[in-house]
Parts: sequence; C-alpha cells; structure tokens
Amino acid sequence: MHSSLCFLYSLIVVLTMCLTACLYYLVKFGRIILDIEDALENSLDILNERYSAMSQILQKPIFFDSLEVRQCVNEIKKSRAAILYVANVITNPVEKVNYLESLNEQILENKEE
Repeated sequence: MHSSLCFLYSLIVVLTMCLTACLYYLVKFGRIILDIEDALENSLDILNERYSAMSQILQKPIFFDSLEVRQCVNEIKKSRAAILYVANVITNPVEKVNYLESLNEQILENKEE
C-alpha cells in the first residue's frame, strides 16, 4: 500500500510539472499570436491609408503626355493592386487564389493602357 501511494504522489508531481510547462508555453505562444495580430492590424491600417492615397492620385487627370509619366502612373496602379492583394490575403487567406486572379487581371489591364 505504501508503494502505490508513493507512486501516485510522484505521478501527481510529474503531471503537475507537465501542466505547469504546458501552461507556460500556452501563455507564451498566446502572447506571440496577439503581438502578431496587432502588427497585422497596424500593417493593414497603413496599407489602407496608402491605398486611399494612391486612389486619389490616380483619379487626377494627366496633363503631361510623356512615356515616363505614363509608366509611372502604370507602376502606381500596379502598386495599388498589389497593396489591395496583400490586404485581402492577410484578412481572408482562404480566397487567396481569387485575389491573385484579380491582381493578374488588373495588371494586364494596366499593360493594355
């Protein structure tokens, strides 16, 4: 009887130590996930601001008919599409393929212009 009681106590101690280690790593990884979530939210806010700024710039008519100016405008359009793609993939990774197809369509439209 004494050996079985000693075994149970030692089993309880081992399981308590394992539970403590699991709880430590659970809290540690939970904090990492929350930090990553905050970073992603901040990044999405920045991307949203940049997207809005680029959209406002692209709505203005071009008065200079230079090839370089048109190339810059096309690069801004591509960048705007890429920003939208990144933001969409971050918020909804399941639809990644659809967003990629939309990005490719927008890039092809910009090449045709």
